[in-house]
Amino acid sequence: EELARRVQRIEDRRSDAHQRLELAERDRLDLGDRLAEARGTVADEELDERLEARRDEVRELEAQVREAAARLAEGHPEETEAEAARQRDALDAAERSLRERRDALMQLTGRLAEAGQEGLFERWQEARRTVVRDERDVARRTRRAEAAKRLFTALRDEREAARSHYAAPLASSIAMLGRPLFGDDFAVELDDDLRIERRIQGGRNLAESQLSAGAREQLGLLARLAAARIAGDVPLWLDDALGHTDPVRLAALGPVLASAGETSQVIVLTCSPERFDAVPDARRVSLR
Repeated sequence: EELARRVQRIEDRRSDAHQRLELAERDRLDLGDRLAEARGTVADEELDERLEARRDEVRELEAQVREAAARLAEGHPEETEAEAARQRDALDAAERSLRERRDALMQLTGRLAEAGQEGLFERWQEARRTVVRDERDVARRTRRAEAAKRLFTALRDEREAARSHYAAPLASSIAMLGRPLFGDDFAVELDDDLRIERRIQGGRNLAESQLSAGAREQLGLLARLAAARIAGDVPLWLDDALGHTDPVRLAALGPVLASAGETSQVIVLTCSPERFDAVPDARRVSLR
């Protein structure tokens, strides 16, 4: 589940990167179209040529102004004044034209800056690299998630197979060991973890949590004896067991423990050995 959430977050990042990439690509294409349209109207080289021509005109007009000023100084005021007025008008017109050309050049320069200098192409490249990295990361995490899922499924299936293999024999063995204690109709139901969930006795079906402490203790002992028998007669240790069991039940449990001792070694540690007086042929060892 954690891997799935992380994969989802990577997928969201990947989707967001794709959206940013698409927006950047549209902006780049739009700026490219606007630049191509402007260059289709006036080429960069033509603008440079016009600018240089206007500069030449300004230099020529400035030379004429200087010449008119010199003629005025030589003593022809009327003629030079009229010529100077004409030259000033021509100079003003040339300056206005030059300013217009400069404005147009600045606009084109701004468009070029928007298209290239602001790094749209670099941003597009970085977005592409991010998408590639995210896609590799998603693929890696997806493979790990699939492997984890396969492992989980295999373990679950094996667990279910093991449970089905042991559940019925264990319940049957517990019932067989407990019938001398609880009656011929005694049976148990196990939960998914092979623990006793319910006791069936005398036509009554009670949950394990509804039983007394002594009854739960006795069922736990029966479950351990049955498990030891199914596991291959392994040794069984009981540490101060049956402390809540009444004398009648203790007497009935004696033969049950004795029968378990025929196939398994049963070792009981207790400070109250009288509880197990009903176990025939029990060997007692005092640790004092």
